[in-house]
Amino acid sequence: MVQYHMDEAMVDVLSALEVEEAGDYDKLKSTLFRVFGINNSEERYMKEFINRRQRENDSVEEYEGHLKRLLPKAFPQLKDQADGILLQQFG
Repeated sequence: MVQYHMDEAMVDVLSALEVEEAGDYDKLKSTLFRVFGINNSEERYMKEFINRRQRENDSVEEYEGHLKRLLPKAFPQLKDQADGILLQQFG
């Protein structure tokens, strides 16, 4: 049933996964990243963006600037949603 609600690329990925890969989070994640074209540097920037908090000595402008520099590196495919992503990170 789930496969009817997925796009073709996702169906191909799931059918190609071995049971062993599907049960191992790191293998599953790296397989999905590879298939959908997310490279390791993007993953690193994603983690940095998501985990970045305003430091005690950061002004709001400095914090915002840091997030704005990380955002296109972390989520290059989501340029149209950049403002919404930044607002969520501030929240």
